[in-house]
Amino acid sequence: MTRSHLCKYINNIIVSVVISAFVFGCSKKQVEIQSTVPQAINDLIEDMKINQPDCQCHPFISQYIWRNQNVYVVAINDALNIGYVCDWIPVYYDSNGQKFTVENGYFYWDFLKDAQLVKEIWICE
Repeated sequence: MTRSHLCKYINNIIVSVVISAFVFGCSKKQVEIQSTVPQAINDLIEDMKINQPDCQCHPFISQYIWRNQNVYVVAINDALNIGYVCDWIPVYYDSNGQKFTVENGYFYWDFLKDAQLVKEIWICE
């Protein structure tokens, strides 16, 4: 094999590797959106309906795609500014309805920036 043939061969390999890296490296894994709400989340909604019928602090539950997984978040609508202060932190649940925590220093607004809202599951009204 001559030097020019060897250079062309190496160039073809490099081009193939670069193209493959762009095609496979840039493709995102498609996350299947969970269509049924976990029983633990349904139980939580029923509990909130019974124990907070006045909807104080206006809690709601939303479904998101976050870090390639379905996540449910319980939060409150403190933007309503209705005269009382609601001290709260969001509560995160995985696709099985199991509670989990995010890493220290990662705040709810970081989550909202990184996550994709799928739908509102329940709003206390």
